[in-house]
Amino acid sequence: MRGDSNHLIDKSVVMKLVAALACALMIPCALAGTVRWKVEFAAGDAAYRQSDGGQWKKCAPGAVLDGSGMVRTGKKSTLVLETGTRRVTVGPESTVSLDALLAAKDSGPLLDLSNAASRAVFGILHEKRGRMTETLGVRGDDAGNDRQPVWSDDLEPGQPGDQALEIARKNYDEGKYEEVIAALKDAGGMQSDEQACLAGMSYFNLGYYRESIDSLDRAASSKALGNELKTTCRFLAALSRIYLGDHQSSIADLESLAEARPASDLAPRACFVLAGLYRVRGDADAARRWYEALISRYPSSDLVPEARRKLAEMQ
Repeated sequence: MRGDSNHLIDKSVVMKLVAALACALMIPCALAGTVRWKVEFAAGDAAYRQSDGGQWKKCAPGAVLDGSGMVRTGKKSTLVLETGTRRVTVGPESTVSLDALLAAKDSGPLLDLSNAASRAVFGILHEKRGRMTETLGVRGDDAGNDRQPVWSDDLEPGQPGDQALEIARKNYDEGKYEEVIAALKDAGGMQSDEQACLAGMSYFNLGYYRESIDSLDRAASSKALGNELKTTCRFLAALSRIYLGDHQSSIADLESLAEARPASDLAPRACFVLAGLYRVRGDADAARRWYEALISRYPSSDLVPEARRKLAEMQ
């Protein structure tokens, strides 16, 4: 600009000042958790959910994601994210907090942990339908003719809330998890530990991990539910915390499960996930201990080959 020689302004200086101001304004945003990730590539079943709730939405190339949200991928899915100078590829069957992804110096162990959690939970949420309905106390042929459903004593005629619980069980058995939640809410909320259990597991199946934790924690500490069902709820609560990036709490819960319930079907899965958690923390010795515990304690587990492979990678 021109004028009085004492007031000449160098445009390059102005531009530098503007750039510095822009950077200064961006720093608080990053610290506040508003870092943005750009979707560079998305294939298959890749989805995003905001931190404050809402539905999972399909990721599309070019979309910009709030850094405090979550992403997940299905089978044969890939998601490539970019923020600043970082570029991260999220492979198949992973669920991860973007906050945790940003905080991780190396995204590899974190994504590997997410995949390990998905593998560990597959065996308990996608097993034979008959066993699942028996565990949840669903009435009918699937519950088995030689034994009463686990919760049959809670369904005496005329007991308040029994119809809502019956409807919720039926919907859960049919995989209608949204309708489970709706039925329980219509009945006035989680009035019993059994209802909390169904709600927590339904939220988990829907991928609503933050919403699942309170209900799962309540069911896990219940005096009315059987030990294996309580163990399942504790395990799922730990996985929810992993997906949300709360690794420390997950370690405490899973170590307690592995040591206190060694005969549980979930104990080898707890060992497997614990090893992944310690790898994320950079504690290779602890990771090896839990892989070795899985192999020695549960040699017939379907996770043993993978544990052996992980150990070999760590040599």
